[in-house]
Amino acid sequence: MQTAPTSTIIELFFEFSRLMKGNMAVKSELANLSMLQMQALVFVATNPNVTMSEIAKSFSIELSSASSLIDHLHEMGIVQRKHDTKDRRKICIILTKKGVELVKAGKKIRTQRMEKILSFLSEAEKGQLQKILEKLCRSMEESHE
Repeated sequence: MQTAPTSTIIELFFEFSRLMKGNMAVKSELANLSMLQMQALVFVATNPNVTMSEIAKSFSIELSSASSLIDHLHEMGIVQRKHDTKDRRKICIILTKKGVELVKAGKKIRTQRMEKILSFLSEAEKGQLQKILEKLCRSMEESHE
């Protein structure tokens, strides 16, 4: 079996990434969110009382970019800032009721879209894809440490 040149794999990866951004954006009656905004909401939902610097670190972005991202979500009424009860200097980001509803709806929409995309693969191909993605994620996490 002939392997694809690395340049072809790279181009396909970036094309897939571009298409995923468009397909995974969440547009609902509650809000119109980009993929990054939705990822940030899910991160806040799964990391209670997360700080701005933790968001920046997790997304590998500058603190100012994380602030801008959260500012926009705050203006939409999806997240709020609150002072930590133990250290008033520390500001945590939490979801509002609207944010909780959006995460729930967004996860459902994303799951439906991914199921549709993955339906084009056989069970064996899905297994291979899972192994490849796990290996790539591990490799990227280890190289980031």
